[in-house]
Amino acid sequence: MKIIYKHKSDGEMADTPYGADRQNKIIYTNPKLAKNLTIFEKKFWLLHEKGHIVLDTADEIKADNYAFDRLAGTEFRSLKQMIEASEKLLTSGSAYHQARIDNLYKRALEWDKAHPQMNKATSSQINAMNEGYQKFIQEFGTILIGMQQSSSDSTQQATKTTSLGSTLSTTSIIIICIIALLILRK
Repeated sequence: MKIIYKHKSDGEMADTPYGADRQNKIIYTNPKLAKNLTIFEKKFWLLHEKGHIVLDTADEIKADNYAFDRLAGTEFRSLKQMIEASEKLLTSGSAYHQARIDNLYKRALEWDKAHPQMNKATSSQINAMNEGYQKFIQEFGTILIGMQQSSSDSTQQATKTTSLGSTLSTTSIIIICIIALLILRK
């Protein structure tokens, strides 16, 4: 099978960045609309159009599924990016567009459930980041202790500060790190 990418003008392609001619195995692009897509969105929609050709179908959900099957788990947040790609272009509010988005959402949940090792990897990465944040907070807390020693009740202040890392939520830690980095940047 040979797929040819040809540019078409806006008038020929209505409001879509890509289109497929199944009979002649051609994928058309509308560069004016395609330029507004992220690289991942371009991959998704090109694979969607390729799905029409490979499966020889006009069924949009089957073409969506073809793209999903080839992109799921290939990149960080790939499942979410596919749903976002469909939500970005399928904006008419029609029941059929919503059914396509719902189908991708359902497929993403099923894929996520069937691939728990991906969740474990993500969980391990998050835990490693949290440990890094905890170390940063401990070091940052030490700096705060040094700054607070001039106060009369430095022992009480130091106790509060050293417990900082163990009592804050991950979100609070992230916010503190961002603020600290912004302060250091100035």
